[in-house]
Amino acid sequence: MRPDLGMMLETIRVALAEPGAARTVVLPDGTNAELVRDPGPGVRARVTPTGAGAESLTITVYDAAPARPPAFPPDLPFVADRELVVAVTGRDGILASWWDVPDPEMLVAALERESLRSGWHAAAGPPCGPAAAGLRAVRFERAGRTRTIVGIGSPETGFVNLVDESAER
Repeated sequence: MRPDLGMMLETIRVALAEPGAARTVVLPDGTNAELVRDPGPGVRARVTPTGAGAESLTITVYDAAPARPPAFPPDLPFVADRELVVAVTGRDGILASWWDVPDPEMLVAALERESLRSGWHAAAGPPCGPAAAGLRAVRFERAGRTRTIVGIGSPETGFVNLVDESAER
């Protein structure tokens, strides 16, 4: 994944809080991106870099919904009643982020169960660096890809990221 993706998502989060329909957003790397609100059912916004040198990246913000929206990525676990931000890059994979999660550990456990149900297998070894207070991470493998799920926060609030990428990276 891009090292600046977290800053990009925060820029988009701030832009979404501002009123207006479509607009240009300047991402942290200086790239312009088009932010389109309500592009389809269950989708709050879609952001796509534009102009020369723009790489293959689409960021989609899904509204909290009781059922999977029609455009929801089929390979990602759906969590009812939770807003989700999904960044898809052509070369790196997928990052799914759930923000303002009341109990990150419970969401990680639900994503873990759904991953196992959909054919992912627990990967050998530690999922990432050393564990810290308020952090839970699990890692899976399937068909040459890895999925890492990380929840960070306190029992009151936090966020959860799910990263799917090629195992060859």
